[in-house]
Amino acid sequence: MSRFCLARIIPPRRERPVRFELPPIRSAADLQIAMTAVLEAVARGEITVGEAYELAQTVDTFIRAIDAADVERRLQQLENAAAQKLEAGDARQP
Repeated sequence: MSRFCLARIIPPRRERPVRFELPPIRSAADLQIAMTAVLEAVARGEITVGEAYELAQTVDTFIRAIDAADVERRLQQLENAAAQKLEAGDARQP
């Protein structure tokens, strides 16, 4: 009974598969190319505005993940460089 009530209050989402090829996204610099492709697909009627919004959210999440990985990589490089400087400084002291 509760499942029936919930189905009436919050109907299940019925989405169609979106056949859309996004350009490769390897860095934040690729964001403009990806979003241009999404907008062009909307203009051609291949995807709806709602689908474009969902794709934009997915692209945004992906870019955030790339940015987080890039920050982590840079932080690791800085920590390694600082550790090497400390080791070099310790080697010079008698």
